[in-house]
Amino acid sequence: PGCRSVSRRNNPYPSLRPEGNRPMSLKIRLARGGAKKRPYYRIVVADSRSPRDGRFIEKIGSYNPMLPRDGERVKIDMEKAKAW
Repeated sequence: PGCRSVSRRNNPYPSLRPEGNRPMSLKIRLARGGAKKRPYYRIVVADSRSPRDGRFIEKIGSYNPMLPRDGERVKIDMEKAKAW
């Protein structure tokens, strides 16, 4: 009656099973977006086995290297980052 189990077939992230009997292999990394010669990065939490620009679990911020250094190049939701 308490916690409902998620079957393996329906769980989109098999490494995040609710049972907690397997360690999670997560990384906080940059996922590249934008056009050629105009990079834009999302700061994401992803499974370490996923490709760089592939599936991610949650977006926690962004990095825009095209902005001037005194501008807001990096935006991070610190509460989400600390939660991971």
